Amino acid sequence: MGRFNEGTVFTNENCIGCSKCISVCPVFGANVSRVIGGKQSVEVSKKCIDCGLCVVACEHGAREYRDDLEAVIRAISEGKKVSALIDPVLYIIYGTKAPLILGFLKDMGIHRIYDVSYGAEICMYAHAKYIKEHMDKNGQCRQFIANTCGALNNYISSVSPQLIKLMIPVQSPVTCTAIYTEKYLKDDSELVVISPCITQVDEVRNSDNGGHVKYSVTVESLMNYIESKGLGERRAEADLTSEGLGNIIAYNDGFIEGVSAFFSKEEIFTNLGGIKDVNIENLSGLSGIKKSRHSLMVTADICRGGCVCGTGLKASDVSLSATLDNYRKIRAKSFNFVNSCISPDEYYLRMSRVYKDLNFDDFSKTLSDRYRQPYIVPEDAINDIFNRMHKDTELKRTINCRSCGYKTCKDLAVAVSNGYARIQDCVHYMNDDLKYSSLLDKMSGVANREGFAKKANEILQANPDKKYILLVGNVNKLKNVNDLYGTEMGDMVLIHVAKTIEGIVGRHGTCGRFGGGVFAVMIEDNSKYTDALLKLESFNASRLGVFFPITIRFGMYRITDSSLKLSNIVNLCTYAADKATDRTKNTFIEYTDIMRKEMQEETDITLKMHDAMTGGEFVLFMQPQYNHHNGKMVGAEALCRWLKQDGSIVSPGIFIPVFEKNGFIKELDKYVWESAFKLVQQWEKQGGPQVPISVNISRISLENDEVISVIKELAKKYPINKKNLYFEITESAYMKDQAALTERVYKLKEIGFAIAMDDFGSGYSSLNSLKDIPIDVLKLDMGFLRGGTNVERGNEIITYMVHMAKALKLKIVAEGVELKEQADFLTKEGCDVIQGYFYAKPMPLTDFEEKVKVET
Repeated sequence: MGRFNEGTVFTNENCIGCSKCISVCPVFGANVSRVIGGKQSVEVSKKCIDCGLCVVACEHGAREYRDDLEAVIRAISEGKKVSALIDPVLYIIYGTKAPLILGFLKDMGIHRIYDVSYGAEICMYAHAKYIKEHMDKNGQCRQFIANTCGALNNYISSVSPQLIKLMIPVQSPVTCTAIYTEKYLKDDSELVVISPCITQVDEVRNSDNGGHVKYSVTVESLMNYIESKGLGERRAEADLTSEGLGNIIAYNDGFIEGVSAFFSKEEIFTNLGGIKDVNIENLSGLSGIKKSRHSLMVTADICRGGCVCGTGLKASDVSLSATLDNYRKIRAKSFNFVNSCISPDEYYLRMSRVYKDLNFDDFSKTLSDRYRQPYIVPEDAINDIFNRMHKDTELKRTINCRSCGYKTCKDLAVAVSNGYARIQDCVHYMNDDLKYSSLLDKMSGVANREGFAKKANEILQANPDKKYILLVGNVNKLKNVNDLYGTEMGDMVLIHVAKTIEGIVGRHGTCGRFGGGVFAVMIEDNSKYTDALLKLESFNASRLGVFFPITIRFGMYRITDSSLKLSNIVNLCTYAADKATDRTKNTFIEYTDIMRKEMQEETDITLKMHDAMTGGEFVLFMQPQYNHHNGKMVGAEALCRWLKQDGSIVSPGIFIPVFEKNGFIKELDKYVWESAFKLVQQWEKQGGPQVPISVNISRISLENDEVISVIKELAKKYPINKKNLYFEITESAYMKDQAALTERVYKLKEIGFAIAMDDFGSGYSSLNSLKDIPIDVLKLDMGFLRGGTNVERGNEIITYMVHMAKALKLKIVAEGVELKEQADFLTKEGCDVIQGYFYAKPMPLTDFEEKVKVET
């Protein structure tokens, strides 16, 4: 058994591994899921704080605890003198039966009986004394957590040691009673505490308590023993009792009431209840390290409701109505002395006289730090565990059903990493594993992703002296095959590709299909084996009736570092594959240092983009537009620039492609649109000179109807003259879903905004876009006028496009104009507006506003 079941609480053979114990346990790692002899069980580790919540919660009787009843019986039989400390809970639970129980103890041979209520009053007074003597000028005591619960002490010393310095350094009521009987009553007996608390065993053993108590017996254990022997008729009373508030400590707020009686009613005392779930966090939140006010004293117990709900009680003996009735009687009697005092100060003074002969250093306690730094599980390890559990989506990773006993799926993953749990403890994994049991892709017959990774790693480990190439590729235009020939034929094509690759690789590596048209290959880096694949131009599927070439764009990586994870290499190959532009034949793009730098740059941009937006680093720049006839400013294009806090600027040519790839461009679009709306509204309210401005709608934002609702809401939120703002779309956006794009542009115009087509003539030109999309402005790209040997032909094309646009009654803006000759030519041909470095570069908003004031 070794590491398990050696403490007070242990697992017996009844355990079926239901995990209920894990769900109620406040300590991570105290329960360890194991399979012993083919039988599932949850064992108790050395992290257990012996609170006993699992003993109460277990419906199978699989959790038990050890106490010292047999040791006490043996000690008495050997002639040792044993005296008992009786928890006040005995009187609250058993009422008039309590004297008979004490009589039974006397018959057993117990020497003297001491009521813990007496030590409880010493304990409560000592708490009040410490608080009063250590208050700061703000009426606060830095140490404010009461010492009332052994399980809480165990929790703090083992799990939350940051709270040790907040503990009031006073012994518990039990230990205070023991110290008093030993030092002041000179009783040299061995002491046994009889309490409702399983954790008392730990308090007895704990060196922090000075070893004053030798044995601990739970009320449940005693009552079971009495039941086996018969109660008898002898009655007895305690040799040391209390008439005061020590009698009510077993009930919920009893200890707080006892201590607060020494203070004015304005002071706040807080009972946080049980330590499970949020309560320890509440204690940390009240930390005296912070300067905010906190309660003068707080208590927290393992058992909600106090010791009357203790884990060491015999449940069948507890009657709620009888307990409440007994408590009311005891409470009324206990407050007589307090009520006879006219004020808390008088009560404190009178109790000070009662305890004037006590040295309170005898009753002090400092909790030991038994905390062990847990292993911090890295995120990639958690991801690996999730993948092993088939939790490959965020939804699957956040099911959080708690069937395993842990609050969240991530908690279970961390427990698995620490060896406290098994992935089989997840019921969803067990269900999913039926679907993922095979390592093969059932359709193609080659390995699936997991099977490929397993086999590839085995090959690498078995052949450390060999070099390998990893290739990952995606079939080009697979959708076309499915659309033209049907998905069944598409599957046959994928099977053909898989078998072809498998035949080439042979025994010199492995291959797999990751899903869709994605294939992976690892092959020994030797031209004898690689040439057959690298020189293969296409996968001929004509025998299947598919008469155009099936091709794959592969990314390649030469494995030189065995420490690099295979999953990371796959990502690098995928990145390289995306660089391929030729879809007419198989392409093999090797991952390079340049790509590595690009990936690092993309990663850096991705990591910083959200903070950049929150921090206001994305700002509007304006590039003015001019009527070249008179040199007058007639408009401007709003452009987004990333101005970092250190003053450097990230080029839009760098961050825009990354944002388009990761989808953040949609958020940036919304940010820029709202900034533009705000700006136009501000200009209109100021009443000064202004010109219309345009803002861009990215190709990604145009892919769904959200763009319409967002712009509609902005128009409602910022009412403006819609002639002062219009939107630009790129011609390339038309290439994907022409009908949907056209519909969205119509809806934007219905809202009241003009639409410009940007970059017309930049390489995606389609006269259909002019025919179908209801644009108002055509922005010509000046690539036709830059350099090259065919400037004259470029001029002819520009002339043609301008005349065509004029015939369509479109306003024409020429962007990218850098030379006077270009501006003159364009204006002569009929171009309305010039935009470019010839007139002005994009500039900060303040500079632009000043320029508008001067020029208009």
